[in-house]
Amino acid sequence: MKKFPLLENWTRLTLFITIIVLTASWSSFSQTNVGGSYQSTNVKWTIAGSPYNLVSNVYLQGATLTIEPNVVVNLNGYSITVNSRIGYGPTVYSSQGVLEANDVTFNNTGSKNSRFEFQGAIDKYYSEYKAVGFFKNCIFQNVQFYFDYLSNSGVNNSSLNFNASVNGNAFTCTGGTAPFGYGASEQTLSGNKIVGYKYPFVISNDAYPTISGNDVSGCVFKGIGLQGTFYTNYTLGDYNKLPYQLSYSLYIYGNTFTIPSGLSIDMQANSINVNAKNSGVLVDRSEAFLNASGVTFTGSSTGSGLIQYNGFLGTGQAEFWSGGTMDKCTFNNVRFDIGQYSKPKITNSNLTITSSVNATAFMISGYINNNANGFTTPELSGNKIVGYKYPFVISNDAYP
Repeated sequence: MKKFPLLENWTRLTLFITIIVLTASWSSFSQTNVGGSYQSTNVKWTIAGSPYNLVSNVYLQGATLTIEPNVVVNLNGYSITVNSRIGYGPTVYSSQGVLEANDVTFNNTGSKNSRFEFQGAIDKYYSEYKAVGFFKNCIFQNVQFYFDYLSNSGVNNSSLNFNASVNGNAFTCTGGTAPFGYGASEQTLSGNKIVGYKYPFVISNDAYPTISGNDVSGCVFKGIGLQGTFYTNYTLGDYNKLPYQLSYSLYIYGNTFTIPSGLSIDMQANSINVNAKNSGVLVDRSEAFLNASGVTFTGSSTGSGLIQYNGFLGTGQAEFWSGGTMDKCTFNNVRFDIGQYSKPKITNSNLTITSSVNATAFMISGYINNNANGFTTPELSGNKIVGYKYPFVISNDAYP
């Protein structure tokens, strides 16, 4: 039988090319669908299984998820929650939730918001089990981060872009909601480029993030949102003088809250509430103080911001005061409401209002029943007050 070497070689070459094309096509269509809970185990998402498509929310309950470099994760409107796990019974088990990702791309093209959530836990012996996340050189598209109490995480040298129609925050850092002062949340957020979010950062409830070297020029507010309730003594971070804005009202509850010199607080139409702590438990009561020097506070031109003080009279006629010292500050469209058992010291400051609403600079009110205690005794001296209907209004046994 006559052979045709050229034809045989051509047939082999065609078969070889076909195998390569089919292999490449198969690789391009390989993907892994993921969702559901992982409990107290180690999980790895590899480049061989990429892309990973979320078909439901993913919960890491005391589990560790490691994502290899160059993996693509399509969130599809779902979220990844990292929880530390506490359990009791015949066998006591406690474990941290951990997520690690370097050089990973996280996409969200779904109609719903996707986010990473972190929350640690405290067992009955007050041992802390922190939820941890480490992200470096990652890309996040339409993704938000929410760090709850006892979450120690880092997102560094990454790119975050948000083009959803709903205003979103890139990083919300909260903590301190656990009892007895436990639950502080600490994050390291550095070297990131953050574009399209309303706030690149929001801080609330005793969170202590470390923020440095981020490019936030593409955000709606190019600074830090501030809100929530602060339960422990707290000094607001300087963060290279990034401006602050109250995204909601701020509550200082039975502690000393200090704002360093040179910072600015855009209050919008929100309030700062300085309240002595009255939990109903005798040993869990404390006074509250707001301290600031050389700080600028600005309220909305259509309503004005409000700084409010309130103390209380405890069992056995024990007085729990609210107060603090504010010196050499500037207040634009800001009012003060100084209630019972309050003795703030506001000195050498400038107060100016331009809103169309008639307003009083300092509304000072004492105790509102027949008890002889409860006089309000603020010190208001050396201030320049412009544009208000009344600089001071005194009522109900107040003694400014």
